[in-house]
Amino acid sequence: MEHAADSSPLSTIQQCVVNALAAGSTLTDAAEAYSVHRVTVYRWMKTCQPFSAALQRARAEFVLARRDDPPAPWKPSLPSSTIPSRRPPSC
Repeated sequence: MEHAADSSPLSTIQQCVVNALAAGSTLTDAAEAYSVHRVTVYRWMKTCQPFSAALQRARAEFVLARRDDPPAPWKPSLPSSTIPSRRPPSC
């Protein structure tokens, strides 16, 4: 972002959580990483307009930045013999 850090209406922790969420972390993982309860992060998303706006902007920036990355090299899937069966055991 191009604005000065001191002009941000977000706390340092809120900005870190925004960055983690924008980069793909789950809400729970982002909250735990910065010692905030996940309900607090959810509340920020729903009731704190500067937080939700920053999150929306950061997610858009992340998507645009990733869009220009070259595709990951193709990797073949595992042979079916290495995938565990999901059938219930016989009685």
